[in-house]
Amino acid sequence: MQLLRVLLLLLVAAASLPPRVPARSVHECVVGSVDMRTEVCGSVAVRIWDWAEVVCRKTRSAELFSAELAGRGFDGASGVAGTEMALVAEHGAGSPAIAA
Repeated sequence: MQLLRVLLLLLVAAASLPPRVPARSVHECVVGSVDMRTEVCGSVAVRIWDWAEVVCRKTRSAELFSAELAGRGFDGASGVAGTEMALVAEHGAGSPAIAA
């Protein structure tokens, strides 16, 4: 569940942060952005938790993450690193890039 929270925070941060923001502002932006998306993040978390997929077999969870990222304008590739669960998503030009 902790990994899910980290991934959701990264997802929100990548979509909402301007480049080269001071650390304190980054924290405030991430917290505010997560607060605004509590319902969506919670829904994704509950679905993944309900599926209870075992480690290294989280294919439904990976598909859900890919769909959620694509729905928010991320360009991504799934099935990277030789596993169907791994994905890479990019938003905008340059960085940040999120690998999960």
